[in-house]
Amino acid sequence: MTGKRKSWPGENRICSTIPPRDSLGKKFSAGFAVAMPAELIFAPEVEQDLTEAYDWYEGRRPGLGEEFLSCVEACIQAICRNPEMHATVHADYRRGLVRRFPYSVFYEYPGDTVTVYCVFHNSRDPQKWRQRLA
Repeated sequence: MTGKRKSWPGENRICSTIPPRDSLGKKFSAGFAVAMPAELIFAPEVEQDLTEAYDWYEGRRPGLGEEFLSCVEACIQAICRNPEMHATVHADYRRGLVRRFPYSVFYEYPGDTVTVYCVFHNSRDPQKWRQRLA
């Protein structure tokens, strides 16, 4: 397929620039905690979710799939920097919204690790992502 990016799928480039963290944060004398990036793990299904969405957007306009991946990457980087910024939506799972595209990133943050379970279109049946998270 023309215009298809060579590094996706197959390479895990999302959050590749964020190093894993050693601790939950560092305190300054003023008492403010500095957010440190969380370690990131992807469920195997996430690559399929992203590949399907990428292919759909690339089929609409060459380069749009790249823009989609960039927006998803920005969302995941924000989640890694501050995993507790999103409210829980189901059990202990949280949902981050992707800017510009109608997608959500569902993840879990039990401590110092962010586990991304799915990237779903917002108009999909909520039962589908709840089944994936169960």
